[in-house]
Amino acid sequence: MIKLITRLLSNVIPAILAMSLVSQVVHPSDAVATVKKSQSVLSITNTNFISISGTPIILTAHGGSGLIKITFSTSSNDCMIKGDVLISSSKATCIVTATNPANGIYLSATSSPKLFSFINSPLKQQSPLVITNTELSVPAGSIIQLTSSGGSGQLSVTWTAVGSGCSLSGSTITSAYSSSCVVTATNPANGDYSVITSAPVTFSFTGKQQQSQLLITNTVLTNPYGATPVLITSSGGSGVIAISYTVTGLGCELTGNSLTSFKVAFCVVKAVNPANGDFASTESKSVNFIFVPQGTSCSVYASYNYPPLGLKASYTNGVLTISWFQQTLPLGTVMTYTAYENNIPTSSAPITATSIVENVPLAGVVEIIVYSKFSDETYTGCYFASSSTIYLQIP
Repeated sequence: MIKLITRLLSNVIPAILAMSLVSQVVHPSDAVATVKKSQSVLSITNTNFISISGTPIILTAHGGSGLIKITFSTSSNDCMIKGDVLISSSKATCIVTATNPANGIYLSATSSPKLFSFINSPLKQQSPLVITNTELSVPAGSIIQLTSSGGSGQLSVTWTAVGSGCSLSGSTITSAYSSSCVVTATNPANGDYSVITSAPVTFSFTGKQQQSQLLITNTVLTNPYGATPVLITSSGGSGVIAISYTVTGLGCELTGNSLTSFKVAFCVVKAVNPANGDFASTESKSVNFIFVPQGTSCSVYASYNYPPLGLKASYTNGVLTISWFQQTLPLGTVMTYTAYENNIPTSSAPITATSIVENVPLAGVVEIIVYSKFSDETYTGCYFASSSTIYLQIP
């Protein structure tokens, strides 16, 4: 009996052990991990790597393994990829790679980088640009309208003129006296076209010559007001000398060549010799004469600069705001204003900053006058009786 039991156990136990080992090998939780493979070589297959900026390049690739889902990428500035389309709107060099992602038993695959270049297209030459004027000789003082034909793309012709006395304004040219003006036309680069310039054309203005330079020769330019008038002197001009003078400025009085003022004033004077014979009219550069109180050295400013330009006013909900823009006001300037309604002063106040806000009742058309002077000036000193006036319509 004991031998029988021993024989049975010797047969059963190995069988049980063998079954246990088999169950351990095939159990899912104890499966051995699979090693992933490299994909076949992935490469970009384009043969043309140069394009004109703005013209796309279609990217192509070959290789990879398993599921083929190739994408392209670039890290280069000014280069853009959308799907398999590479493009740049300007001159650029693009470094591109292709990638097939990991899939199944395969690792991710990336191609070697390839260089693509976008170059600027060579500009086309415009059709010839030609000045088409047929009348090339005119009397001095005439105005010539310049005309042209040709050019390509967007036409925006500009003109240049070289020559003594030639005056060019937009597409018109003139000369007040006898002269020759060499004119060229230019159409700028635009779109696919390079700039083009016409052949030069010479326009002649005949019949009048330039006078010799006319100058005001006074050397004493600051005078007491109310005293002996200043006699304006000059030299130059050609042909018949019949010089006259013009003056601008508040309080300035000019009779012939006699200039005077009875208050502080800033007077701007020019001399003019008229056209005569073969000579065109000419004028001198302006000269400034200043009238101040006897024995003073105070400063006086031109009426067109002082008080300041750019005066503005507004009226909202009973608040009057006066402002201006002027960066050259002298240190210590004091501004005052008076608002007139139907010729009656309604308010007046000093202005110590670049604007003032006053609560005043106003209606209708209001005249606002702003005066200016130095803080240490008085009416008997260097007060400059000048002002800026604006009108405000108040509903």
